[in-house]
Order: sequence, then C-alpha cells, then structure tokens
Amino acid sequence: PAPAPADSTRARTATPAASVPLAPTTYSILGVSPTAYRFDTITRDAYQLRHAFSLDNFLESEPGGFVARLGPIGNDAFYSRWGIGRGRSRLLVNGIPLNDPQDGRAPFAHVATSGLYTLSLDAPVDQVYAPGIEGALSMHELVAPRARPNTVIDLSKGSNQVRQRRVRFGSQAGSVGLDVTYDEVLDDGYDFDAYDFIFGPDAPKGRARSRNVSISLRGDLPDDAGYTIGVRRFDSSSIGDLQNVSSEAIRRGHLVWATAGVNQSHLTVYGRGYNASRPDSSTENETVGGVVSWNPRRGGNALHVFALGEHTNAIQNVGRGDIHTRATEVNAGVSTEALAGTITWFAHGIVAGDEDSRAWGAGGGARRALPGGDLSLSAQRSFRMPTIGERYLPLHDHYGLMLSGNPDLDPETSWEADADWTLHAGAFTNRVRGAWIQSRDYVAYAPVAGDSLARRPANMDGTPSMTFLDERLHLGAMLGSVELRGDAGGTLSSGDRTGAFRSVPRVQVNASLLCGMQLFEKTSALYLGGEYAFVDNRLDYDGEPLSSYQVVNVMLLGRLIDAHVYVKWLNVLDERYQTVWGYLMTPRTLAYGIEWTLFD
Repeated sequence: PAPAPADSTRARTATPAASVPLAPTTYSILGVSPTAYRFDTITRDAYQLRHAFSLDNFLESEPGGFVARLGPIGNDAFYSRWGIGRGRSRLLVNGIPLNDPQDGRAPFAHVATSGLYTLSLDAPVDQVYAPGIEGALSMHELVAPRARPNTVIDLSKGSNQVRQRRVRFGSQAGSVGLDVTYDEVLDDGYDFDAYDFIFGPDAPKGRARSRNVSISLRGDLPDDAGYTIGVRRFDSSSIGDLQNVSSEAIRRGHLVWATAGVNQSHLTVYGRGYNASRPDSSTENETVGGVVSWNPRRGGNALHVFALGEHTNAIQNVGRGDIHTRATEVNAGVSTEALAGTITWFAHGIVAGDEDSRAWGAGGGARRALPGGDLSLSAQRSFRMPTIGERYLPLHDHYGLMLSGNPDLDPETSWEADADWTLHAGAFTNRVRGAWIQSRDYVAYAPVAGDSLARRPANMDGTPSMTFLDERLHLGAMLGSVELRGDAGGTLSSGDRTGAFRSVPRVQVNASLLCGMQLFEKTSALYLGGEYAFVDNRLDYDGEPLSSYQVVNVMLLGRLIDAHVYVKWLNVLDERYQTVWGYLMTPRTLAYGIEWTLFD
C-alpha cells in the first residue's frame, strides 16, 4: 500500500508514522506493491497474498511468535512471542486495547482482517503500551483512499465445511466518509480422532463460528482536525473437543469508539464488552476507557507520550460462586527516538496501577546503521498486571480442589536483553537475533497453607531464564519473468522451562514461499506457493505434554486484473496435532475461493 495521504483523517487519527510502509520498489507480477522489508511489520499486501482464513491461520506459518488455538480454524486462538506465558500478548486495534480483562487474552477470533492495513509485532515505538512479557501486536486499519471508494470481497469454502467471507467498503477521503466491514469464519470441525475416541458420525467435534461487523464514520474538521466514530460487534462459539463433544463455549462482545485528532495530538474514548459462557461458568464485563497521546516527529527524531485509563464492571459466575467486581487501571508512559549521525537512540518508560498494586517498566537501546543493514542492542524491564480472574475468581469446587482468586497478587515482571543484526543484500534481507529473558513473580495456582484442598494464584519464587537464538530471512526477487517471495525463520531456545517458560518449544521453524509468472500483458499471472511450520515437543499452557508436529500447506493462485482465484490444500500431511491439550487442529482440508477488489 502507498503511504497514507497527507490530508487523510485516518492517517492523522489512526495510523502512526512508524507504521506507514516505506516507498514501493519495483514492479510485481502478482498485482501487489512490494515495499522495503521490515520484519516487525506485516502489510495488507503480505496478508492478502497468502489468502489465510483468519489472522491466526496466517500467523501459524509466520515467524515471530506462537499461536495456540482451541480447535480447528475459526476457534478461539491466542498469541504470544516464542510461546511465553498463556497467550496474553497485548493487542491494540487503532490504538484501543482489545484484551479481555477477565483472563488477559486477546482472542484472534474477534480480530477482523477485512480492514487490515498494517500489523506491527513488538514495534519499538508508537505503542500505547510498552512491549510486554508476552509481546505486543498493534493493528491499524486502512486509511481512506484519495480518488475513489474501494470495495473488497473475499469468499472461501473448503472440505470439512470450512467457510470464510470478508467484505469491506471504504468511501474516499473527504469531509465525511464511511467504512463498513463484515468478517465471518465457519468450520464444522475435524473428521478424525487423535486418540481413537469413537464419537459417532454426527458428533460436532471442534465446530466453530466467528463473526465481526463494524461501521465507522470519519470526517475532517477545520484547522487540520479530524474525527472517527465507530461500532464493532463480534461473536464466536465452539462446540466439542476430544473430551466432551457437546460442550459449547460462547463469547460475544462489542467495541464502540470515538477519536479526535488535531495535528500530533489525539484523544480516543471507547467502550468494550465481553460476555463469555461455558457449561460450568460465565463471565461478563463492560469497560469504559480513554487514551490521550501526543506524537511529534521531526526528521529522525520522534516522541510518543500517552495516558490510558480503564474502568471495568465484571460479573463472574463459577460453580455456585457469584462475584461482582469493579476495577480501575491507569497507564502512562513515553517513548522516544533520536538520530545522531549513524546511531539512533531509543527509550521508553511506563507506569501502571490499579486498586491493589503498582508496576513500572522501562527500556532503551541503540541502533547503528552499517553498510547494507544495521546493528541493534537493547534492554528492558517489562510487567503484566494480574487479571480480574486471577484477583477475584469466586470460590468453587474444581475436580475436588477449592479454587479462588487472590487480590494480594503482585504484577509479573521480567528482565530482557536483545541484540540483532540485520543485513540487506540485493533480494535478501537477513536478521540474526539473540535474546535473554528472566522471569520474576510468575503467577500460578499454589496450595494454601493449612488447607490441603485450597488453591489460589500466587507469585512464584525463583527467577527462571531463557535464551533465544532467532534467524529470519526474507526474499523478494524477479528472476527473468518469474517472481519469488519467501519468508523463513527458525528459533532455538534453551534454559529453565518452568513458570512462564514451560510452554516454550525448543525448536520452532516457519516458512512460506510464493513463485509467480506473468501470463498475458500485465493483466494476469499464475503462482504456486507453500507454507511450512514445525514445532518441537513442548508443554501446553496448563503443563500437559504435547508431541512435536509439522504442517505443510500448498496454494495455487491465478490473477486476472483485480480478481484472484485461489486453491489451498491445508495440512497436506493430515498431521494430528494440538497446540493446547484436548483440542485437535485443522485436518487435511481442500479450500478454494475468490478475492475481488473493486474501484481500488
């Protein structure tokens, strides 16, 4: 995508300068605009080219993190970098946090990708939150087009009755504009059993449904000011796992927001709600919040100052317990970049607090430009505030143990040091990264002194640490009439696999390769692609052992002007694997679809 228009309201109020892709490079036969490659940013082009059913389906084969999902495509899915923690990375959509206060997770089933513009993974600046222990993802939606409206239609269908539908309309930039989106993923479940369970032919194992719909009004005001007002509704459900084919989990929610911007200053107020239910429990929370930020930038120097506050009303029904909780959390921080010759210095700091505890994080480092690339060194202290569930869970019987929350929990903290070297050599971009992380005050359920049946969350003693070696490679080249695009990465970890690190795989490899060729003039093309993922033996987030697995996907795509017709063969090896114990992932599935861009 081209850089945001200078007069676009969305560009001022939603898209940080650091997220705008760099200038396009050379012509692409695949009908997309290649950009100078950045490993911490996923563009709309890169996402659309792979024709994933959902964001978690895309990130399964994308290096740079770990996706855990409660069943096949369409089920609840969670993300964390390197598999650390319980999938509670911080997810921001247009600067608004989407995480559920109950369990801290940001369910990917509720992330609509029809409006995806850029997705930053642990970007060093322009984050409302400083990067956290389990990572941070910041998604920004499309800016308004200058010349004419755009409409994107993307429809897919496959065996196992998996379906995907995406529709987006965005009017052109002007004094008043309108954006409308609809995203849906449906999956009737898997047709095999990993442990030879006999459920019967009609058992709805792993069935899932997720839907998102949104409408947003935007406009320009005098004196270089602008606004957006929008509402998003989402719901998801899943039925059946390897233990109970009839259990159903349902989650519904909404996000309402209003944003105003003047020059480099922005104000956002929002309301966010989640309503979740399972056979043995239900939770409901309503949050009102606001974010104010100031983002001046001049040349290679940038400053980002913010304050965020949230107030949540939560109701938890577990067993016979029923608790109504009110919680308030406030965050404030600053991040900065300064260019001095060939060295860019960067730093951030953040403080946070709620009714029960306080926390702080800070970090900094330097990036030096080298011939053909750069070298970076950084260190930081991160934290995670306890969730409402960890603090205020009602007392209830769980398989003979009495579980409850603990309002006296302290925040989790970690110390981290990183070094990475990035090199651009013609069509290749390569990055080597070394990282060391030490976890402190990890929260886990522990026995209560004097009561053999009682368990409640506590901050664990000990300081386990992990070391990571991460290799990333990107290829984007024209070899005569053939275009190649590839992305690969591998991570090797070692250290104390306890606490926050017990779910980290020793080895993880992800790769994708796309090969295209021009057919007629510049109106059509054909390409073949493949995706690969390997994850070594690991424990899931609850400590259950999981076997290693490898997944292979194959894709064939034809392009005619603005229409893409594609066929994907998912999980060609029919691997019977799990990322969370008790939930099988997608079996071998043949899918086909069409993506059509109108008036873009």
